[in-house]
Amino acid sequence: MNDLLRTLLPAPDRRPPQSVLVIGAHPADLALHAGGTVARWVERGTRATYCVLVDGDGDGMHAGQRLAAKLCGVTDVRFLGREELPALIRDVRPQRVLAPGGDPLEAWAELDGVPELWLANAPEPNQYVDVTAVLERKLDALRAQDTRESRDADLEERLRGRLAGHARAGGLPQGRLAEAFRVLRPARPRP
Repeated sequence: MNDLLRTLLPAPDRRPPQSVLVIGAHPADLALHAGGTVARWVERGTRATYCVLVDGDGDGMHAGQRLAAKLCGVTDVRFLGREELPALIRDVRPQRVLAPGGDPLEAWAELDGVPELWLANAPEPNQYVDVTAVLERKLDALRAQDTRESRDADLEERLRGRLAGHARAGGLPQGRLAEAFRVLRPARPRP
């Protein structure tokens, strides 16, 4: 196991964090992989910040991402280079960071001191969040962006299929939809 991070055992009843930083390298990543979870947590009082690491072309992408964030209840959206991430973490001081699971864990060394890292779309998920009640908000957030995913005529059908599969894997009742995460805790907690 990586010496920077260690795996957490899944907890059956995870409370929403006080603050969360959601990081994505592509604007659609945030809504696609974690939009439902963020919407549920924000409904319960979580302070959320979106950070888009890849700054797309023009203000249109910024406007679409800001609208998508607003649909999930997020008002703090930042467009930054990856080198600015440590300063953002010091500013936001999140209890949790949600990030794409495709990057090697070593790439997240700048997250040192973050109490929990939730990797979306990662292998071997160990945490599932029921997003059935916020599916329409998640879909609206995806559609608010001008991306390949948002223009897919089968978006809702494919998304429902994937979320239903996550719900089954997480032991949720039939008919429920869930986002899946690999939850990790840094070996060195924040001072």
